[in-house]
Amino acid sequence: MIHRDHPATNRSRAWATQLTVPGAVVSHCTAAQWHGFPLDDVHLTQGHATRTPASATSCRRPDIVLHTADLTPADVFRFAGGLAVTSEGRTAVDCLALLPPDAGLALWAWVSTRRILDRGRLSAAARSRLGRPGTPNLLWILRVTAGGAVSVAERRLHDLLRKAGVTGWSANAPVLVDGRIVAVADVLFGGAGLVVEVDGLTAHRTPGQLTADRRRQNILIAAGYRVLRYTWVDLRDRPDQVVA
Repeated sequence: MIHRDHPATNRSRAWATQLTVPGAVVSHCTAAQWHGFPLDDVHLTQGHATRTPASATSCRRPDIVLHTADLTPADVFRFAGGLAVTSEGRTAVDCLALLPPDAGLALWAWVSTRRILDRGRLSAAARSRLGRPGTPNLLWILRVTAGGAVSVAERRLHDLLRKAGVTGWSANAPVLVDGRIVAVADVLFGGAGLVVEVDGLTAHRTPGQLTADRRRQNILIAAGYRVLRYTWVDLRDRPDQVVA
């Protein structure tokens, strides 16, 4: 699909997949690459495409994974030149169904905090896919994030707070300044004006994301909020100090 002398890029892999399987829609991890999802090279050596059940499209190439599913017009973006890619929301659901638990939970933390996908849409997708491969993965994510945590680290923080009897907080709470949402706090103590953030590698690993985090923090501080930031190492090795 990709010439060995020319390393694959997000764009070239998407186009190569589309051209190899005419009529199918670039999907799953290949679409995730196109949209800029952080997948850490999981399932990225193959091209993924989706055809409709009525389609006669087939593919026997080992470097192409062909999925079958009904796609609505809202599920597909068509770009200039004819490239068809599943939408961000549809791509997120497809990837969460495909990825192993840890990778899926990391992706959920990324897409949910960017409002690409929320629990309501994920729950609806799981119900619509009952009996299909990957649905148990979606139900597992819904179950482990039921308390409001969107990552393993956030769940750890919530557990520490609950076990210590700390109350008065809410998870993934919007923070309004002058009537505008300026941040979604991992943990917000609204009455105390305190924001607690858990810095994971997936959500804070690029310069652009780091810059956005700092700008948001400056807005919160200027609005009178205190901001405490912790990492997984803090939660794992210094739980008593975090709670204190």
